[in-house]
Amino acid sequence: MLIQYCLAHLDGILEDSRDRIHHFIDVQNHFKTPINLISILNSFIHQNNNDDRLQRDIASHILALMIEAEKYEKCEKPAKEFLMYLMQQRDISGMLLNH
Repeated sequence: MLIQYCLAHLDGILEDSRDRIHHFIDVQNHFKTPINLISILNSFIHQNNNDDRLQRDIASHILALMIEAEKYEKCEKPAKEFLMYLMQQRDISGMLLNH
């Protein structure tokens, strides 16, 4: 439940004002050793139990926003992994578009 709340909160913050995603990207890159949140979210999606579609779908939306905001050269590998994940879904129409 906590993960779902955190994902929904983060998704709401980022969706509320699309320019906030750039601030979020700047924060992740601010550290001496940058935190690769795109890879963390990508791993979460791949490891998440498929029974909990809500968490998977919210994390996927956040990941799509972050990939869009980040320069492709910086996230090419996780972006391709995410695309492959989406293409491998048995029922892509089963992904929820609105929560």
